[in-house]
Formats: sequence, C-alpha cells, structure tokens
Amino acid sequence: MQRFGTTTRIAFAMAMWTATVLLMLRVCGVISDRTAEAIRQRSELSEMVAVTCSQMASRDQTDAIAVTLAALVQRDSDVLSAACVADNGEVIAETVGHPMHWLADSGDVETGATQIEVPVYQGDEHFADVQVTFRPLVAQGWLGFFGLRSVQVTLLATLGNLLGFLLLLRRCFRHLDPSRAVPERVRTALDTMAEGIVVADMDGRIRMANQPFAEFCDSAVNDLIGKDIDDLPWVIKEDAKFTQLLDSMASGGRESADLLRLSPSDSDERILQPNASRIIEGEQCHGYMISLADVTSLEQKNQQLEYLATRDPMTGCLNRRSFFEQMETHWSGAERHGHSIGCLMVDVDHFKSINDNFGHAVGDEVLIAVSSALLEMARGSDLVCRYGGEEFCVAMPFETIEGAKLAAQRYRKAIESLTFDQLSVTASLGVSCNALGADSVESMLDQADQALYHSKRTGRNRVTTFAELPEETDTPACENDVQRQDASAAEEAISGDDPVDPLDAESSLLESVQTLVRDLQAEGQSQVPLQRLQGVLADRQAASNQIDTSVAPSGVH
Repeated sequence: MQRFGTTTRIAFAMAMWTATVLLMLRVCGVISDRTAEAIRQRSELSEMVAVTCSQMASRDQTDAIAVTLAALVQRDSDVLSAACVADNGEVIAETVGHPMHWLADSGDVETGATQIEVPVYQGDEHFADVQVTFRPLVAQGWLGFFGLRSVQVTLLATLGNLLGFLLLLRRCFRHLDPSRAVPERVRTALDTMAEGIVVADMDGRIRMANQPFAEFCDSAVNDLIGKDIDDLPWVIKEDAKFTQLLDSMASGGRESADLLRLSPSDSDERILQPNASRIIEGEQCHGYMISLADVTSLEQKNQQLEYLATRDPMTGCLNRRSFFEQMETHWSGAERHGHSIGCLMVDVDHFKSINDNFGHAVGDEVLIAVSSALLEMARGSDLVCRYGGEEFCVAMPFETIEGAKLAAQRYRKAIESLTFDQLSVTASLGVSCNALGADSVESMLDQADQALYHSKRTGRNRVTTFAELPEETDTPACENDVQRQDASAAEEAISGDDPVDPLDAESSLLESVQTLVRDLQAEGQSQVPLQRLQGVLADRQAASNQIDTSVAPSGVH
C-alpha cells in the first residue's frame, strides 16, 4: 500500500484537529445551527395567527378564519397546512391536506419545530385551537446531517485548512535546507568530488546536492533543494521518469548501467553514468543517494571512433566492412519476414580520364560531390557505401525492383546535374533485388554490378536492371578489373621482348585516338586538349611515326 508523504500526513493531522475543535464548539453551543431561533420565529407566527382568529371568533366571523388560514399557507413557504379545531373536535376551518400533515399522535413528531398548536379564545372562554404544520428544519438521514449549518462550516473549514496547511508545509520544507545539518567539512568534501551527488527522499524531493551536480543542471545548489528530481531536464527513453529508475538502480538492476542525458539548455547536454543506493534506517527506506559521473567527453570520443571505424574518411559513406555487417542483418530479416531489398551500383563515367587530365584533386572533388548527392537523396533506412574507387553502392531495405529503378533514375539525374568548373560528370547505374534469384548479399551485388557493366557498354549515363540483361550477357564482375587487364596487356605489347608489328602498333594507336575522341564527345567537348593527345602519343611511341597529325596550340579539331 502506498503511504502518503510526511507533508501530507502532517497537514491532514492539523486539519483533523481543526475539525475536532469546531465540533466541540458546536456541542458547547458556541456554534449553533439557528434551530432555536427558527422555532421561536415559528411560535411567534402561530401566536399571531391565534390572536387574529380569536378576534374573528369574538365577532362570529368563522368564514374569515378560513380565509386567514388559507392566506397563511399561501404567503409562507415554510407552512404546510393550518386548521382551527373546536374543543369538541369539530373542524371550524382548515387548509387542503391538513389531516395528512398533522400527526399529533405520532411519537416521531418534532413538536415545536414542525407543528405548533395555539389556543383561540372567544372572550374569556376557550373557543378552539389553531394547528399549524411546518416543513422540517433539516432533511432526514445523512442529507439532513450535512445540511446542518454547523456541519457545513466544519467541513469547509477542515478542507480549507487541509489545503492551506499542505501548501504551507510544502513551501516551508522546500526552503528548509537539510544540508545545514551536514558538517561544513563534509559539504566541502562533496563539492570537491568530480561526480554529482544528490540525496532525494521517497517522494523524489531533492534534500541535498553538491556543487558538481548543480553545475550539471546549470543551477545553484540552493535552488535545487526541495525540487522534484523528475522536474529536472532529463532526456530518458520512452519518456520514463527518473524516480521510476531509482529502485532498479538502487538494487543493481538493468537501469543502473544505462547512460542518462541531462539537457539544461538546447546547446548543452550532459551524458551521465548513474548509480544509486538506498538510505536505510532500521528496516525502512527513507530515500536515495545518487551519484552521477560525467562521461560526456568519453562518450563523444567513442562516437567519433565508431564513426571513423565505419565510414569512408573522404566521402562520409559507409565503408565496405560496416556496409556488409549491416546488410547481413537486413538480409536475415528479409529472409525471415519475406520483405524485399533493393540495391544499386553507381560508377562515375570516365573517372580515370578525370584523374589523368585534371588531377587527383579534381577527382576527389568529384567523388565528394557524388557521395554528397547520394547521401542527401537516400532515405533514413538506406545504406550508402563507397564500394571502391569511383564506385558506390546503395542498399534500400523494403524496396522492390521497380522502386529501386525509380530511385536509381533520381540518383542518375542528381549526379548529372552536379556542376564543376572544368567538366561535367555522369554516372552509370545497375540495379538488382533479392527477388531476382540472389541467394546472398554478395550475389545480389554481383547482379547489380553486371547490370552496371551493361550500362557502361551501351552508352553510359543510364540505368539498367539485372532483369533487363540479355540472357547471353557474360560480363566481368568489375569494369575496373577489365581496364586494368587491358592496360597491362598494352604495356606488355609495347615493352615486351617480342618485336611489335608496325601495322599492329598503328591499329592500336588509331583505336586509342578513336577512344579518346569518343570520350571527349561523351563529355560534350568538340576539341581534343593537347595534353591528352600527347599522353596517348607517348603511350604509343613505337607507332608515332606512322601517323600524320596536325596539332594546334589550343588542341586538335
């Protein structure tokens, strides 16, 4: 059973003492319900009616007696009925319902309060009696008890004093500093500790706090005394209250290891490691002593280390290790619950040419811009990874192949709209989904990579899904590997021990020039920069005397 707090119990006791005093005053007659006054007024009214009826009886005006009694009932709402009855029992005059209201023979009649009988004289002789019935002064039962004025005054005074005492005691206890009972040397020792220390009672009221805890709350120690600890700006999961965690923390429960956040302002947030113990006297718990260690810097460093361990340092995308760890979780969930996962591979077109002709600094700028576009357009649940070099991967949980293709088109347009000072950039994309027969994350990515290679071969700056590939397509897993193999084979052909046929060298040089021209046309350029042509010629020195070229200072048209 939950007990009331000390303040409430004291206020209730004081209010009950007030009620007792008021009831004793009523018993002693100091406080009355005005019952005697009401009876006196009713008796005087009945006497006046009897005097009037006596005058009329002396004049033998019995009809006037009936009119007088009827007027009495009509004009006074407390009067229920009236009658004039002779000594022999003959009714001289009466109002409607009088026999029902007049209960002279009943022992329950409150004589003098609800019915009064006054004699009427004709001269000096007794002529008849006037009978007047009144409404009861109070109702019967509990309703009548609470209708008494003294009872109402007692109840109102008790409730008013209870609320007043409660507010007054709360205010007094709030401004009462229990730390004054603690020796100065103890308070000084607590203030020198790095941890925040706070003592709270069973109601969660702060009874003592040290200076570090006040600094955590961006407040003064005296301002914290008496406050409800739940009113502090805690940031707790599921909007739980701090006092709900105290029992578990004090008993070494699960919550004792959880970090708490305290946010005294929008720009300041503390990450605290809490611990609590009960304050026991005998077998009764009187409160809690809570220590809070500030681990904000440590937690921020841990978050930074976690970010560095899972992100590509240049683009901010997930690295491959972190990407595959998260993808395995999504893949297991998809297999268990039967939902879909879409993915797409993104490769920047002609990236090697960008590095060769504009330098690696420009190439890094392109990669950063492309990754920023991908991260900006990705949903909160999407995973954006730098897969390698100029190739990126985007995984989209709960996405179908149709939705993934639409997303890929948005990514392609976003990359195409990027602006640079010296060049324009496009990307080729390949899309796949776990519904297309992949049995693992690697298999699904390989399908997207094959679709990407098909986009490269068919003109670049386009999106291809794995389902759209022709059945006879046999593509390598990565175009970069093919390029590296071609470059290696060309170097062996030029610098190898076997003699090179001049016709083969001429054909190779022509193919290189044609490839350069196609790349420049794809980039929207109508001229061949001199430095790019010289690079091609330098790679083909063995066949340079076979070609008749015309070089202009600004390039070759």
